[in-house]
This record gives sequence, C-alpha cells and structure tokens, in this order.
Amino acid sequence: MKTSFSSEQEFIKTIAPAAQKACKRYGYLPSVLIAQACLENGYGIPSYWDNAEIKYLLQYNNMVGQKAELLTSSWYDKSVWPGKSFNKNTPEVYSGQQVTINDSFRIFDDIEQSFCDFILFLLYASNYGYNGKPKYGKEVVDIKDPATLIKEVGGRGYATGSTYPSSVMKIVNKHNLTQYDDLSTVEASNYVPDALSNQYKTSEDN
Repeated sequence: MKTSFSSEQEFIKTIAPAAQKACKRYGYLPSVLIAQACLENGYGIPSYWDNAEIKYLLQYNNMVGQKAELLTSSWYDKSVWPGKSFNKNTPEVYSGQQVTINDSFRIFDDIEQSFCDFILFLLYASNYGYNGKPKYGKEVVDIKDPATLIKEVGGRGYATGSTYPSSVMKIVNKHNLTQYDDLSTVEASNYVPDALSNQYKTSEDN
C-alpha cells in the first residue's frame, strides 16, 4: 500500500476493490466503508493531514483506524488480524474535549484484510464476553441505507467524534460512492477466520 496519494480519486480507486471484496464476504456497504477509510486516512494526501502520523496507518494497511484492543477479547477467534501492532498518537474526543493520546493500532498484511477485520469486529465484538450479544451485530452490518448505517455505527461508539457520521456521508455524497454498492460481479474475500470457515463457506469456494 502506498503511503501517499496525489488525489482523492486515486486513493478511492486504489482501495475500492478491496472494500468491495470484504463487503461481499461479510455484508456492510462499500460506499460507507470506502468513505470511512478516506476520512481516517485523509485520502492518503499529506497536505490534508492534521496529524502526520496518519502515514503509519497507510504504511501498516490499517484502513479504518483499528486499535489493537477493540472492546474485549470476545471476538478474537473471529478476527483475521495477524496479531502485530504499532503505537502512534491519535486525537480522541472525551466529554466534548479533544485530546491527543498514544495508543496501539493493528498491523495488517494488506488493506483487504483490514477491511474484513473491521466488519468482523462489527459482527461479533461484544461488551459481555465470549458469545455475548454483539455491540453492533448483523442488524447493523445489514443496513442498506448509507446514512442510517454510519449513524448506527457512530452512535454505538465506534468513533468518539460527534461529527463522524456526517463527515462520512459528505464523502459518500461528494464522490458518489454508492456506485460501488452493487456487488453482483464482485468476488468475495478469501479472508475467513478458522472459527467461521464453515459459516462463510459458499458454493463458489468449493
């Protein structure tokens, strides 16, 4: 994965196929996933960045700002994260105040793996321990309206900033990202954790 891009369209065209493959396998709307990656990574354009350490997300194929620890270990057997991480400074919003903290973020082998891991987190991660009710779950992942989907993801706590859903939707609308939501000719990702291999095995995998 490149660590810098010259235009918004270059970044989108680079990441869109991987996002579509992940969404074909697990659900979720590519338009929203692509927009989230654009927001988290400033389209990979250094002049856009308010934090130069965004380059490390790109360097380590971390497309949606996934931290090493996400909720609890309840879903880790359903993750495709290889297990390595790196530390960087990141802005967070707590009680309406923005602060900068140093936190640990996931390293992925490629961007498709990162996208799959994010959706698996939404599907299976729980505040209540192993096999507890997911914080997001299939009911969120299967939402087919972009604005409703990102509102639910943001509202259930994925991002600390209150403007996160509206910022994502601005990107969806600006670049007409719903054009990527037709997955009829897309091949599903092969990133499937062992614990879910039977559930996600399809006829075309055989």
